[in-house]
Amino acid sequence: MLAQLAQVTYESSIDGGAAVGILIVYAVISIAFLAFYIWTLLQILKPSDAAWQASGQNKGLWIGLWIFGLFCGFGLIIALIYLFAIRPKVQAAEGGGYAA
Repeated sequence: MLAQLAQVTYESSIDGGAAVGILIVYAVISIAFLAFYIWTLLQILKPSDAAWQASGQNKGLWIGLWIFGLFCGFGLIIALIYLFAIRPKVQAAEGGGYAA
């Protein structure tokens, strides 16, 4: 009985080439998301503190939310909220854009 258990092999329904392909696609998507998160952080850090104050927003809050989102899985949602709702206001206060 023990000899029969030792001879059991794992059979996968996905061959090795397909598994590597899936892994590569996953890695590319993960790197793209990480690059987007880092780009968003740079966009948060870019405006001056005076522009943040003039727009009525808090730079420290958005950096904290960015960190929270990165580690808790809400990074994409927080980044999109910042980019579409907060960033135009800060840019308008800095004189580089318009507020919607």
